[in-house]
Amino acid sequence: MSLWGKSTSVWLDTTPATNYETLADELTVDVAVAGGGIAGLVAAYFLSQQGLKVAVVETLRIVQDVSGYTLGKITSEHGQRYGLLARTLGQEKAQVYADANMAALERIVSIIQSNGIDCDFKRADAFLYTEFEENIPVIKAEVEQARRLGLPASYTGETPLPFARGAMRFENQAQFHPRRYLLFLAREIVAAGGFIFEETRALDIVEDGVSKGGVDASPGVVGESSAVAGAPGKSGKGAVLKTDRGDIRAGNVVVATNTPFYRRERFAQLLTPRRRFVLGIRLDGPVPEGLHYSVDPYGGSIRNQPVGEEKLLLVSSWDDNLRPSDFQKQFAKVESYARARLPVRSIDYHWFHQDQQTPDRVPFIGRLPESRSVLVAAGFGGWGMTTSCAAAMILTDLITGRDNPWAALYDPARIF
Repeated sequence: MSLWGKSTSVWLDTTPATNYETLADELTVDVAVAGGGIAGLVAAYFLSQQGLKVAVVETLRIVQDVSGYTLGKITSEHGQRYGLLARTLGQEKAQVYADANMAALERIVSIIQSNGIDCDFKRADAFLYTEFEENIPVIKAEVEQARRLGLPASYTGETPLPFARGAMRFENQAQFHPRRYLLFLAREIVAAGGFIFEETRALDIVEDGVSKGGVDASPGVVGESSAVAGAPGKSGKGAVLKTDRGDIRAGNVVVATNTPFYRRERFAQLLTPRRRFVLGIRLDGPVPEGLHYSVDPYGGSIRNQPVGEEKLLLVSSWDDNLRPSDFQKQFAKVESYARARLPVRSIDYHWFHQDQQTPDRVPFIGRLPESRSVLVAAGFGGWGMTTSCAAAMILTDLITGRDNPWAALYDPARIF
């Protein structure tokens, strides 16, 4: 064990490994989903609940990459996102973003409670905090903006963190064990007649016999294709998801990989990677409650998690564009941050994950331009729990032909 405990997440360490089969032959389904993380699995679950036959492919094992290394905060408190969106995109679009994430939060809660999922679910307040007096006006301005959007925000001078000077409080948010939740959804997808294929790498998507550029694929021009689910295999209907194990023909293909493999050069131009470094810490004394995120230049994201009879405190921070040789320095910075503020007894876990951020801080969710069969969910910017659920709701409506009030905001065509 290293200086910082096990080099894995608490989520992976406290759940069994999965062992779904690889794709063995060609397959025809209504919807093919590339990516076995939270966005792909929740979308597949929603689609299967609508009676569609779904196949999920994952390069390694499901919920073992980004979604297996998240913090598991279920909150519509997204840092200073609402003030930013109101300034750059306008109040109306900020309202749509707020509505989508509040609805997604409650949808996750409903799924957990109605199915009795054993995933350490707990309601908790979320706090956007500062340790510096000069940043309190920044916090108060975000409170005012959030309240204008109908969000459950208020200012408080007292938080569960003894070192915080002030904070925006979002009431009645939640936390959970994300991997237990997602493994339940995976079982439900299969029970509904769907498929999950592990160790099956998505390589390309072909519409009307033409590739637009996947892994090792040459760029081309997408032809006209139909968005009608359930009509795969007909000329001009749907697409083919090509994998290293065989082809999956589908009415629609959802690309829900952290870094989209399809039209990857364009996505590489638009998405900025961010890495979060996390330590799982045991404290001498009480463990603070709540979900915490700092506005300070070097601040953290903090929450607790029960493990056995005790609670760990998960303390993390963002850092951009680090080389792998710098990662040890980043974990050391997180440790220094924690030890300067908290009675650290031991460090049991350390891990990191990478997320992607779009230029306007609104994720890409919806059909890709020039395509009627390929949809994408990417660029969650570190807020993947609620945003992935909102994405699944939008994608399900688009595929099944229903109107969605949030789809225009997230439409990749706005930038792509």
